[in-house]
Amino acid sequence: MQQVERDYIRRIEAIVAPLVGAQNVRAQVTADMDFAQVEQTAEIFKPNQDQKDGSVRSQQKLEALDGGVPDVGGVPGALSNQPPVPAAAPIAGPAETAVGQPGAAPAGKTRKESTVNYEVDRTIRYTKSPVGSIRRLSVAVVVNNRTVTDKNGKTSSKPLNEAEKTQITALVKEAMGFDSNRGDTLNLLNSPFNIEKEEPVSETPLWKQPDTIALAIEILKYVLISGLLLFVVFKILRPAINSTVGIFLNMEKAAIAARNKAEENAQQRTPASQNDVAGARQLAQQDPKLVASVVKQWVGGE
Repeated sequence: MQQVERDYIRRIEAIVAPLVGAQNVRAQVTADMDFAQVEQTAEIFKPNQDQKDGSVRSQQKLEALDGGVPDVGGVPGALSNQPPVPAAAPIAGPAETAVGQPGAAPAGKTRKESTVNYEVDRTIRYTKSPVGSIRRLSVAVVVNNRTVTDKNGKTSSKPLNEAEKTQITALVKEAMGFDSNRGDTLNLLNSPFNIEKEEPVSETPLWKQPDTIALAIEILKYVLISGLLLFVVFKILRPAINSTVGIFLNMEKAAIAARNKAEENAQQRTPASQNDVAGARQLAQQDPKLVASVVKQWVGGE
């Protein structure tokens, strides 16, 4: 509700400000609102309407003939098969009787009925009232006097005339959506404003201004966070990383030393094996029988 009242105040002051100035108009609005939600369904039947405007639903016509011409006898023929003559009321006097005939037969009676059914003009209306609808508005507007400057440059206050008041009242009614049926009220007052002169305020130093203080706090916060991260990296993470790297380096050095030692041992064993082979060849050349007996012993042993 307060938001609705502020919106109306802003509208009224915005429409009057170009005429008297933004500092010369004040408005207050009180809104009586209905927050109940009402749903209503109504079925409305329209009274009987003109036949030419209605829509025909069904139509029935009946035409019947009571009585008729008496049977004159004879062989049926063209004359006796003629349709009966429609009845006609006499204009005046008693019915005439044909000469040489005992009397004329009574005329037949024709009965006609017509029944027309029209569509029923029915309207079904569903109404759902919005929540927060306005029931009544009370508006008060105060407008300052005009400031007039004479030829000597002296300023004075002058009230608004009736035409100006009427014009402002009409504008305010349009801005607020004035509705007399719901009981809206509007009170416009023209009176001089009592505006207090503001004393000059000394300019606040830059380092005392709220914006500067807030900015300094934000910068200090980021500096502290950065310092904490550097402390964690250099005092905790860096020694741990260096220790891990040293372990890996020592392991790598040990592996290299072991590989070199193995290669040296292999090189030392290779000449001895070659010397044994050369000695065996020389012995085979000098004493073949001895070599053959040794081979036989190996074979026999297997």
